[in-house]
Amino acid sequence: HGFVTLFPDPNEIGIVWLDGRKMVNEFDASDVTSSGMTLRAATFGADQLPIRDALVDELVCDCCQTDVALTSEGPIVVYRNRTTAEVRDIYVSRRANGKWQEGVRVAADDWNIAACPVNGPIIMARNNLVAVAWFTAANNQPHVKVAWSMDGGRTFLTPVTLNDTVPLGHIAAVMLESGEAAVAWQRTVGGRTELVMRRASDDGRLGDVLLVSEAKNVFAISVPQIALQDDKLILAWTQSVGAQYSVQTGSLPIDSLPHRLD
Repeated sequence: HGFVTLFPDPNEIGIVWLDGRKMVNEFDASDVTSSGMTLRAATFGADQLPIRDALVDELVCDCCQTDVALTSEGPIVVYRNRTTAEVRDIYVSRRANGKWQEGVRVAADDWNIAACPVNGPIIMARNNLVAVAWFTAANNQPHVKVAWSMDGGRTFLTPVTLNDTVPLGHIAAVMLESGEAAVAWQRTVGGRTELVMRRASDDGRLGDVLLVSEAKNVFAISVPQIALQDDKLILAWTQSVGAQYSVQTGSLPIDSLPHRLD
């Protein structure tokens, strides 16, 4: 189906993706093994043949992107799960001893939505410190959240809410050397779209919201990407003016991202 994430696996390439091989069957909530989108993983060697092909989760959201981070214990994948009751919250699965473990819910948002929001999560890691950023609109209250794990993704602390106005989501994030997260997302203000960023720490302290870019119409900015390079953040996103689309890029010194408030 797609929504592939690649990650380095010693001397090989690891891949996780949304797999639609069962979507040809009519969905049956009483038997999720026969229908519905699944999350699968595999490793490819230099001969380009898959090895260790595995089912990670038997029922997931149809169109939310996946993401992978590397902890000191191995890879961990984040994705939007789906229950038969149409609750679509964020889960992680660790690969331990060569096997993907049963998914763990990052937070109990209990977002009940009978359709895919196309708004996937981001995962970050430094050694055994893990952070997940995501969008939810549970109870019709849109929020961008981030939660930290101190034990490699086994358990997560209470999430921190980042947005100060109504967000659209479509997030990007990186973990700074301090363990803080720098998270970008989209929001609408007065009929226009803004791409903003904010620094957050696991104790709930937040920096001021920084405006990165704005457009005069809604949905003019696409899902951003962020990379950490030395003392800078490198950003890229698609932005439209009328019917014309272009890729915008920019760099931001980390020190210019407002620090957390006491």
